[in-house]
Amino acid sequence: MFKRLANPKPLALCAFAVTTMVLTMHTAGIGIPENSPNQIVVGLCMFYGGMTQFIAGLINFIDGTPFDATSFCSFGAFWMSYGAIMIPWFGVAGGWDTNGNVTRRHSTGIFLLAWTVFMFIVMVASYRQHLGVAFMLTCLFLTFLLLCIGEWREHSRFLKAGGAFGFITSIIAFYLAATYMINADHGFIDLINVDLRPKHKRAQEGGEA
Repeated sequence: MFKRLANPKPLALCAFAVTTMVLTMHTAGIGIPENSPNQIVVGLCMFYGGMTQFIAGLINFIDGTPFDATSFCSFGAFWMSYGAIMIPWFGVAGGWDTNGNVTRRHSTGIFLLAWTVFMFIVMVASYRQHLGVAFMLTCLFLTFLLLCIGEWREHSRFLKAGGAFGFITSIIAFYLAATYMINADHGFIDLINVDLRPKHKRAQEGGEA
């Protein structure tokens, strides 16, 4: 008989929150001087925000939850691809060096534009999930949009604003992870996370988040 796996959402949310917080604090200059080297995030991109979140998404495929599976696998892949940009062995920076980094900003802007389009789709879909998830993904969409504009236009204010929205997104993700880990079953109160799913869907899935 198939053994039911543990809910991977709190793990995926923690992985997303930690990695997002570290990177966006560097981007927005929160608690650290602006334009400081941010290579400290590479390990998180590859292993926690990347690999761990991707695996959590695969478990959601097994559980039959395509929204979570697509979101977590995609975010995990995003973090790994972002980490690859920062690792010399992948040759991304070396490619830009061939033309004196003239197209680096535009290439990065195109990279972020594609993820902004993806985030718009995920954001709209989230409005039939939970209020906290919808709020988090709306902030994340704004994060990608601002970072995309900032990179493409080489505008530091947009980059800082994107970093600030990303930091807010990480705080919301931490809260959502806490709703799974701090609840009445563990001796504490249930944290609020309003369910936006249709009533028949909630009844079908037993009200699980």
